[in-house]
Amino acid sequence: KHNHVLAVMGDAIARKLGNTLVAPIVTIEPGNPERADTPGGIRLSQETFRAVLRDMATSLKAQGFKDIFLIGDSGGNQRGMAAVAEELTKAWSGQDIVIAHIPEYYNYSDVLQYQKEVLGIDEDPRLEGLHDDYYITSMIMNDNPQHVRLEQRIAANKASINNINLLPIDKTLEHGRRLIEFRTNVTVQAIMAARAVSDR
Repeated sequence: KHNHVLAVMGDAIARKLGNTLVAPIVTIEPGNPERADTPGGIRLSQETFRAVLRDMATSLKAQGFKDIFLIGDSGGNQRGMAAVAEELTKAWSGQDIVIAHIPEYYNYSDVLQYQKEVLGIDEDPRLEGLHDDYYITSMIMNDNPQHVRLEQRIAANKASINNINLLPIDKTLEHGRRLIEFRTNVTVQAIMAARAVSDR
């Protein structure tokens, strides 16, 4: 789910910024590998996760990228991203490189508030307890409704999340577009601020 959101959001953010590359998404989340009890679930230790981020950022720097921003769509990766950005900022000081973690991207409390106050949809994400949210699903559907198994949901009479109907599709797609735009604007503003405070 988070990887689909990052793909949609990465595209929107890159287009808004212009002259921007979205690096490959790290699809394995950090956590305790000894507690990876979901069948097929794999976790990277924080140490390994940070090493992957460090090597990815260093690879981009070696290719000539001057601005490198780390964004994550899961609570478990925020701490590691912040630590790597801080570490590399110190290591690369004076080299005309900006590397920063953008925590403003992971702003789901603001997303819920926007969804309620602007879109008129009051969602309680804990209602069904399935870690399945209307706001995330509506964004993913803008990439492809099949990413959320919409046909199967309709066939099983489960085309709703937390008592919010996914039908009609056009309504949900419009909500998703507006949520993508909201999150994009917040993230781009944070990126521009990070660029402005760099020590170049």
